[in-house]
Amino acid sequence: MKQYRFDHKINQIVVDGILQGYKNFLEELREKQETMKISSAYAWVRGNHIDDQTATLCENVGIQYLYARAGYSWGYLQFTNEEERKMFIVKNGQYLDQTNVSKRKGLSTNSSNTQLNKNNYLYKLAQINHNVDLRRSIQLQLPLDGEIVVYENDTLIDIVDDDLQELQDKYDYFYIITYEVDRSGMISRIQSLLPSPIDGRAYEIEDLTKYIETSDVDLTNIDTSIVYQGQEKLPAEYPEAIQYDITTYDDHAKSESGD
Repeated sequence: MKQYRFDHKINQIVVDGILQGYKNFLEELREKQETMKISSAYAWVRGNHIDDQTATLCENVGIQYLYARAGYSWGYLQFTNEEERKMFIVKNGQYLDQTNVSKRKGLSTNSSNTQLNKNNYLYKLAQINHNVDLRRSIQLQLPLDGEIVVYENDTLIDIVDDDLQELQDKYDYFYIITYEVDRSGMISRIQSLLPSPIDGRAYEIEDLTKYIETSDVDLTNIDTSIVYQGQEKLPAEYPEAIQYDITTYDDHAKSESGD
């Protein structure tokens, strides 16, 4: 997987952006808790802070960004490097199922949840990787008419989406950069993943956690435990929010306990 890795400088800048955005989020969350009678909704803006700072720092190395939506209402940024034909997003790894990016992590295991959801925005973006050989056992072919199809055990799977054509023309690689927050409220892991359009798995390209130690962003004097204070559990009727970047103490506790 080494051939798919980002340059060390880009890795550091992306990690710095994630950490600085998280720091800004915690500082604003503390301010709102101290000045407002109710501020629980500010737990929903973490992804905005992280995307914002990642975009700001990445501009220094020529990486641009596009505004996009997950579902009908949740905005996020797509980061693009046209010279290297690469694109990535930053996502909370707490809810990313690396065995099936089209489903939210933590859902019960049954036939409907293990199948690929081809309407999911991550699975659609994974089609950018249609020429990346992540699984040698599956042959991916591009017919003369430009329609992208996969042959698996002589079974034809249609994965065409007209809305992706422009992205597929510009980029050859789509990555998901994930971060995870531990029970102390600290970002404890960051990964670079490449999702497969064939099986929906997100394959680890590189563990970027080591760049946390070399970052200039200092979180030592920040009260990270504030991220779990006063938060209400998210209602199930907001699947796009849950899927994108919303987290609660209950979800972390269940994840770490293995429930």
